[in-house]
Amino acid sequence: MGRQNKFIRRLPEDRRKILIAATLKCLSEEGHEGLSTRKISAAAGISVGLINHHYTSKEELVAQAYETLTISLLEAAKEAVDQAGDNARDQLIAMVKSMFSRPMLDPGVLRCWLVFWGMIDRGTILKSVHDRTYSDYRVFVEGLLARLAVDYKMPLLDISLAAIGLLALVDGLWIEWCLSPTSFGPDAAVRLCVAWIDALVIRATPANP
Repeated sequence: MGRQNKFIRRLPEDRRKILIAATLKCLSEEGHEGLSTRKISAAAGISVGLINHHYTSKEELVAQAYETLTISLLEAAKEAVDQAGDNARDQLIAMVKSMFSRPMLDPGVLRCWLVFWGMIDRGTILKSVHDRTYSDYRVFVEGLLARLAVDYKMPLLDISLAAIGLLALVDGLWIEWCLSPTSFGPDAAVRLCVAWIDALVIRATPANP
């Protein structure tokens, strides 16, 4: 019986997926310490040479990992909205709940984000990915708020600014919970966001004559 190959041959796209998963694993477990190409190589079972073959720089690999994680969380939010029915308020609440549930409550996600944020100003790749993915989130939330405005007859609502405000509230509460999880729970964060949404309805609806 011939000697088996040490490495299993994989298609390039399969290797990229494995490398992205390994990068997220290393960053979630070790934060900035997980940025080592050798650690990522060991976690992926792929040689450093092949990493360099698929990516021109470590930043490019991290940027793709950032985009993959962000898109997966956005897709989870969209799926939650799809399951919430046709009511715009229910859809917004479902979106918020998805952002305070697994995997967002995994401490490793914050470690990944800290690495991503720390690298954004070092070059154009991560900044470009951040701007594009944040725009996708904002457009998604704007769509939900536009439906809310129709449901509650809210002609005074600045949808773009409201989307920025809601995302900022969600992000701020998530970061605060990650740093101090005993100060309040995810359910309390959701209640705060729902109260903000309901207050928005009251403030943006014209008073009855």
